[in-house]
Amino acid sequence: MKIEIKHQTLIIHELEELTAANAAAFQKTVQDQLTPEITQLHLVADHLKLMDSTGLGTMIILHKRIAQSGGQTTISNPNGIVEQLLKMTRLNQVFRIEKE
Repeated sequence: MKIEIKHQTLIIHELEELTAANAAAFQKTVQDQLTPEITQLHLVADHLKLMDSTGLGTMIILHKRIAQSGGQTTISNPNGIVEQLLKMTRLNQVFRIEKE
C-alpha cells in the first residue's frame, strides 16, 4: 500500500485486500495521516481484490471522519467483486464511485 497527499486529498494506492486481517493496521495508518487540512479520501482500488465486512466497516469509520469536515470519500476503479459488494450493501450511495 502506498499513501500520498495531494492538495487536500489523501490518496491510497496499491491496496490488495481490506479484510479483518489488515483492517486495524490500515485504519491506524490512514488515521495517522489525516490532518485537519485533509478533506478528501481517495482509495484507488485497481489492485483491491478482496474486501470483507470488516474492511467495509473500516472504510465507513474513515468516511465519517472525513465527512465531519465536509469532505468526501471516493473509491475509484473497483473490480467487479468489490463493486458488487458496494452495491449490495448500498455503500455506493455513501462513497463516490469513479471508473477511470
